[in-house]
Amino acid sequence: MFGRKEHTLWTEKYRPIDQGNYIGNYIFKESIAKYIGKNDIPNIILHGPPGTGKTTAAKLIVKNMKCDHLYLNGSDNNGIDTVRTTIKDFSSAASFQPLKIVILD
Repeated sequence: MFGRKEHTLWTEKYRPIDQGNYIGNYIFKESIAKYIGKNDIPNIILHGPPGTGKTTAAKLIVKNMKCDHLYLNGSDNNGIDTVRTTIKDFSSAASFQPLKIVILD
């Protein structure tokens, strides 16, 4: 099935895996395409009600850029120790990619 996992959450199974299938704000989609084309992205805060594509947009960005990324669930990893250890260790570690991205969802 196009490289998708068979036994997973419905939202993950059918999440768009490329920019062409992402449905969202036209201006935001253009911005994402520019960031991916340049392989450079500013700090972004995505906000809005559930189900509007925030996580999908973040995952599309890291999937289509040459980067290392760290994905943290903000509900589970919400203490100062997370910032002090997990994020700091990730950001200071050596990498073969030109960019590092932290997603705090």
